[in-house]
Amino acid sequence: PDDNAAASVVAVISRISILVLNGNTFANKTEQSATFAHLALDPQGLKQADSADARDDDVSIESRPIQIRTVDINDLTSIEQLDEFAIVLLCDVPRLNKESSDRLTSYVQNGGRLWIVPQESADRDFYNNWTVVDEATKESVSVLPCQFLEHSTFASDTGADDSAKLSLASETSSIPWMKELFERGEHDLFELKVSAYWKLKPHGTSVIPLKLSSDDPLFVEHTVGKGQVLLQAIPLTANSSNLISRVSFPVLMHLWAQSLAT
Repeated sequence: PDDNAAASVVAVISRISILVLNGNTFANKTEQSATFAHLALDPQGLKQADSADARDDDVSIESRPIQIRTVDINDLTSIEQLDEFAIVLLCDVPRLNKESSDRLTSYVQNGGRLWIVPQESADRDFYNNWTVVDEATKESVSVLPCQFLEHSTFASDTGADDSAKLSLASETSSIPWMKELFERGEHDLFELKVSAYWKLKPHGTSVIPLKLSSDDPLFVEHTVGKGQVLLQAIPLTANSSNLISRVSFPVLMHLWAQSLAT
């Protein structure tokens, strides 16, 4: 009886800080991936940011486990320290200038997590040629976990029946937290309908957590230095899929954020 006890130490964090870089600020907010990323991950913070009359005590910082800061991609230079953010979300950014791409590359190599949500206007040449020198091998490696092939419109007729659109592949993911979510069945992700997406060619060492029914990757990720890069094939807007209207959309976003941050 004297040794029927165990002790363990668990590392915890009080909150997850995420920087959202918005590359589509000229569009209506309802057409921006950054809006729906913020809404799914930190709805209280978005409400406070949009309210001119919001008081500092209206939304307790301590009550928000995920805290988002959204800035225009052109204002990246105003962020002094990227390493204060567990994740940087690159939303609808067509391309980056050298200064910005170098900063994000350094951030990832030093342990940061970069989550890329590309829009149809993404510059394929820029992303496919975004490389970094691996510190161990001294060889040039891709920052992205895949190559952009082409932007494909599966159902060209916007009035097409949902059955003519792509959905999630029937097999579940091998990632533990995603596999558990699918096996519980407490989600509506299999109701996902995709009409436009980027065809992606994963690199040999990349992981494909989710696929579409066409066998094309929906999410691809890999490690870069001490960090990680996650890329998805669709933006967070209504013109490419119905993902943002799924009840499980914020659940999926939270689980991804937790997985990347920890």
